Amino acid sequence: YVQDGRAIPTPSPSVGTAEIPLPDLAAAKVALYEAARARRLDTSALALRLGCSRRNVRRLLDVDARSRLHEVQAALRRLGEQNPLAVGTA
Repeated sequence: YVQDGRAIPTPSPSVGTAEIPLPDLAAAKVALYEAARARRLDTSALALRLGCSRRNVRRLLDVDARSRLHEVQAALRRLGEQNPLAVGTA
């Protein structure tokens, strides 16, 4: 989906089955991709906005690439997004 620039589908409702959450890093990368897509930012525009290379942006968006969670979270903050992994208070 990411390589084709398409929206990542939302999960189907789980009826009688357990949900399997994404790992934290993958969830953050999906959130970054969706934030960039919502702003209609391609790889080049996102690189300019984040102040890094296109290669680095591709790595940040690639769920198979080794990235550090804090780097993806910093990119989300630069786009004005909330941390998708933040724990709310009760």
